[in-house]
Amino acid sequence: WEWAEAMRGYTHPMWFAAIFWILKALHADFPAAVVWVPRLVQAGMLVFQDVAVYFTARRLYGASTAWWALACHLSSWFVFYCGVRTFSNTMEAVLVSAALLFWVSKPSSRREWMALLLSGAAVAVRPTSAVLWLFVAATYIFSSLKSLSARIAFVSRCVGAGVLWLAV
Repeated sequence: WEWAEAMRGYTHPMWFAAIFWILKALHADFPAAVVWVPRLVQAGMLVFQDVAVYFTARRLYGASTAWWALACHLSSWFVFYCGVRTFSNTMEAVLVSAALLFWVSKPSSRREWMALLLSGAAVAVRPTSAVLWLFVAATYIFSSLKSLSARIAFVSRCVGAGVLWLAV
């Protein structure tokens, strides 16, 4: 029902279809590889999420708090149980963590684009993620951008990133 109601995007299964296609092209599509390679890819993504959680907390609150944030993240039942499973929720969480890492980094146009592209990917994987990103973008627009031209430029960059993901 989640597919019929558009609560899940098709980007998540396409990612794994690409992995299966690569396995087939390499003639490595034997049963154990088909079972384990997607889980190993997901585990690699989860490691990146762990790093992103640490560095996001470090940037916002300092090193000592970052260790506590990482400990809370690693002790989460969701991360422990679902982290290496090939669920769209897990991929969305990884993409959100990565986007937030770029979002809170020192401002630059490259980092902003990375944050927008990763947040767009999170919305493509799970459209309900748009609620989070609409709040983040609105907060940024009204608290950090003072001029109307800066606000319009930011919204146009958001639309540009969204159009890129709609094309997928």
